[in-house]
Amino acid sequence: MDTYFRNGLLVFLISLLLACSGDSSGNKNVEEAKGHLAGGKQKAAIIELKNALQKNGKNQEARWLLGKVYFDQGQYADAVKELTRAHELGHSEDDVLPLLSQSLLIQGDSDKLQALSADNLSDSARSFVYASQGMGFLREGKTKEASELIEKATSSFKSAYALEAKARLIGVQSKGDWTLVREQLQKVFEVDPNYAPAWSLQGDIELRSLNPQLAEEAFTKAINNSSHRLDDRYKRALVRLQMNNMDGAKEDIDILLKRAPRSPGTQYLQGILHFHNRDIKDAVSAFDLAQNNEDRYPMSLFYLATAHDLEGNYALAEDFAYRFLALVPNSVPGRKLLATMKLRSGDAKEAEALIRPVVDANDEDINALNLLSSALLKQNKVEEGIALLTKAAELQPDSPEAQVRLGAGLMAHGEVAGGMEHIEEALKLNPQFQQADALLVAAFLRKKDFVGALSAVDEFEKKNPDSFIAHNLRGEVYMAADQTDDAKAAFEKALSISPGNPGANQNLAFLAIKDNDLDGAEKRYLNVLEHNKDHLPAMLKLAALSELQGNKKGMVEYLEQAMEAHPKEAQPRVMLARYNLNNGAPEQVAVLLNELESEVTNQPDVLNVMALAHLKQKKYHDAVALFKKLISLRDDAPQPHHHLALAYLGLGKKKEAKAEYEKAIEISPSYLEPRIELTRLLLQEKDKQGAVENLKLLKKLSPENPEVYQLDAVRARLDGDQNEALKLTKAAYDKAPSTRNMLVLAHQHWSMGKKELSWDLLSNWVEKHPKDVLARLELADMYMGKGDEDKAADQYAKVLEAQNDNTLALNNLAWLWRDKKPETALKYAQQAAEQSKDSPLALDTLAVVLLKNKETVKAQRTIDRALEKLPDNPSIKYHHAMINAAAGEKAKAKKYLTELLSGKEEFPERKDAEALLKTL
Repeated sequence: MDTYFRNGLLVFLISLLLACSGDSSGNKNVEEAKGHLAGGKQKAAIIELKNALQKNGKNQEARWLLGKVYFDQGQYADAVKELTRAHELGHSEDDVLPLLSQSLLIQGDSDKLQALSADNLSDSARSFVYASQGMGFLREGKTKEASELIEKATSSFKSAYALEAKARLIGVQSKGDWTLVREQLQKVFEVDPNYAPAWSLQGDIELRSLNPQLAEEAFTKAINNSSHRLDDRYKRALVRLQMNNMDGAKEDIDILLKRAPRSPGTQYLQGILHFHNRDIKDAVSAFDLAQNNEDRYPMSLFYLATAHDLEGNYALAEDFAYRFLALVPNSVPGRKLLATMKLRSGDAKEAEALIRPVVDANDEDINALNLLSSALLKQNKVEEGIALLTKAAELQPDSPEAQVRLGAGLMAHGEVAGGMEHIEEALKLNPQFQQADALLVAAFLRKKDFVGALSAVDEFEKKNPDSFIAHNLRGEVYMAADQTDDAKAAFEKALSISPGNPGANQNLAFLAIKDNDLDGAEKRYLNVLEHNKDHLPAMLKLAALSELQGNKKGMVEYLEQAMEAHPKEAQPRVMLARYNLNNGAPEQVAVLLNELESEVTNQPDVLNVMALAHLKQKKYHDAVALFKKLISLRDDAPQPHHHLALAYLGLGKKKEAKAEYEKAIEISPSYLEPRIELTRLLLQEKDKQGAVENLKLLKKLSPENPEVYQLDAVRARLDGDQNEALKLTKAAYDKAPSTRNMLVLAHQHWSMGKKELSWDLLSNWVEKHPKDVLARLELADMYMGKGDEDKAADQYAKVLEAQNDNTLALNNLAWLWRDKKPETALKYAQQAAEQSKDSPLALDTLAVVLLKNKETVKAQRTIDRALEKLPDNPSIKYHHAMINAAAGEKAKAKKYLTELLSGKEEFPERKDAEALLKTL
């Protein structure tokens, strides 16, 4: 007997033994499972039932029991699967269909639910199926069909389930009248006083009826009678939060966190709890998870908006507020919140649009009235704004705050006398109301009644004898009256009471700057920091003062100190970023600003400097994206449109650039830069009519502007009037003798045949400005044009003395020195090719210079790369043939030269090419 046969026999014998000694039907496991269920051990029961089904997948009772356990645990998808299989296997429909119909209803599988047949069921089972099918129709809004089935359910058998279904039907039909629903629920409780779904419905009714205590009691009974009902625990936690029962709410939330930690509902509740406890960061984290289901939990967006607003993340706060209102457009708290944000950011028009519907719906909402009045007054809609403040004051006759708001509103718009009356009324209502005293002083100052203002300060000081505020107010009155010495004395008195007081020190610093005493001003700001270590405004003032004194290092140090003390604040980083941007280090901008949190980087100032840095670095795609984002936040500012146009030009998108220039001009017609650039663009496109119209306006706006002269000169050239073009370019140069204006004038002379004038102008300029690289390069080009290569080389060498990495000078000097100084020429040519990222012309120069240095193989490789990049350039073709000839590949060189010279194209080395071909 071979090994294979012996192994097969062994397996057969073992399987036979197992079959004889085991339970292939699984019934024994089912009995074990029933025992576990009787003892409340559902997990153990599930294991036994699964074992039974492994042995016999067609065990009907195992399938049914497993489906029932899943149903009891709230695992309805699994219940549907097992109950459906039990039904297919022929298990009793009276056992299966009541549970299956309920599971399908909860899963929302309407088609399968309505397909169930109740014909052969007992009255009890039929009641469950009809009730489930009726509830399915009710959810779809098919009230008639639902009513018919639920009536059948309750008439065939008075099950608690069917009676509760009828209660829900009555709730839909009664449209908010809960009396009949409550009566129906009592019938449910007569059948089964512990029926959890009915208590859940009772809780919903009490919640909608604004009876939170009764709602909590009902949800508690639902939970006690069916612990797996997480929805009821969620609702009870919500009710407890509303009742300020934080301990009770936390108890429910802790259970939900264990059983459904990633549920948006659980995180929403957790967020509210954190928010109540002022744990704003934890609240934000929780609401961030809740907003994943924002349609169901829109208030998560409201809370996120509020939380980010409290944290100072204003851009992010606005974003969440907008998203909340998109879901709940008529939310009064949402509109108030966003209107408040818009007022703070200066968008009064948007604030008005947000809050006006709230006032229209309830014109006695004090908070809404104040918000709308503020929005109107900021838009100079004075009459309506004051009327609203008056109404708010009438609704709150005993409120000093209302009187002060009305008084301040009147004063801000010139009605000082009327404003003072209301401020005085506020002081009558509350003599200790310091804001009213300060406004009264301001009212006298507005009238330039300094005597009255000082008298008001005296009254304030009597009520607050130990307050430094009185001395600060007195100092401000003296400042307004131009009594500088008295003002200084008052501020010093304030500092004697409150050393390091920022207001007094800043006023004294202002007076010192006015006297040109910058050192004195610096001491005042330092005094603020001595008593208020991390006072951000003082640090920023010291930075600005250092820049004013020419102390760049000191400015940077103060800004870095401010960044260290306030790492989340944008202002010091933006100031330092602007400094880097203006001093040739745009790459440092991202390093500074990328450390800010994402919501801060979306602030307009931050976006602007980041976008400008991209523009400076010629990262035009990035610049376009950021400028668009900035415009979405500040569409009323013309500068971003102008800069976006520059970025579009960098991408070659002239049409888009033109549209942005026009938008900038539309917002600010007197804004010169975009109008100048638009005119330049129109001239390039030879749109003379459009250019002339803009030039007329530019001449009115800035008649002596050199750039306007230059544009008008371009227009004159298009008209063929070279004399007028010369006159205009000379006027531009006389107004602003810059390198660019000099070069334009030199070219104008040259184009008119006045080459000596052009030569003299350029030579004299270089003599006066020996470090002017652009002028020297132009002068070198002129020498090259005259064939004076030695003088051209001398100019390129001087360019490199001033700017040792100038690619053009490196390349051209390498070419000029290829014969006289081949080793130095090679060094320059290599640097030029590297810096230009292997431009074909730089590679062409390098190849020839390599040949002069007897590095023939390298020369061949290099000229091949040049020709590959620029295959139609005749000079590169000639050098390609020349280098191959020098390498001994004469046939190849002859072929290339023959092809090159067969054409009629002229190029500088044509005679040299013909001579070389003859030698081959």
